[in-house]
Amino acid sequence: MKSQQHRRILGVAPAMLAFGSIGLTLLLALWGTAEATHGSTFINLASTTGLSVTHNGAIFTQGGIGAGTGNFDPFLTLSPGGNANTEQGYNTTSPGQFDEQFGGDRTHPIQAAAIPSVDIAGTRYRVILLDANDQGAEDFMSIDTVKVFLDDQNNLHQFNNATNTFGTDNSSPAALVFNMDANCPGSDCVLLMRSQTFTPGSGVSDISIALPDSIFPPECFYGSQTCNKW
Repeated sequence: MKSQQHRRILGVAPAMLAFGSIGLTLLLALWGTAEATHGSTFINLASTTGLSVTHNGAIFTQGGIGAGTGNFDPFLTLSPGGNANTEQGYNTTSPGQFDEQFGGDRTHPIQAAAIPSVDIAGTRYRVILLDANDQGAEDFMSIDTVKVFLDDQNNLHQFNNATNTFGTDNSSPAALVFNMDANCPGSDCVLLMRSQTFTPGSGVSDISIALPDSIFPPECFYGSQTCNKW
């Protein structure tokens, strides 16, 4: 993801706060490069407001709702600092491995059962939001990798992006249940977006990703007390 020295915040809407203490861990990894690779397949949300693109069963949508910490529950915040052109990270327990920002519960594991399902045209989805919180002269950004893992551990570390494994995982490895790059030529899909022109400033989400409810185990419905995955 292209950086302009400001925080990226991933979260869920207010109703998505977790129930109970038994959880399913959802780990979402964002990986970025300064420029999209030539020949990539593009998910283009950068041309106009309100665009939606369906890819690999998920719906990627440009557009914002109130997304400040008072409006949704952040589970991953990236803040590389300096003049970095890329940033990467995933939600887990402190300390982070990459550009994750902890403190104020801005980055933490999230239970699968804590993400509400919504109905879109008769199909159930779970929705996550991105507030890029970007400033500066250049507002074009790319998100180069989005991966969603489910595991029975909530404190995974030592992520290897090439092998999709975590060095601290136990004998039941994390399952990769969504990969934006799947079914793309050369396994390379790039989401294009603008962080200021359409939804400027902090406190408003820039894009949403509606993940198919079917990728979540049936026992991990919203509010479940028996879901053991994160």
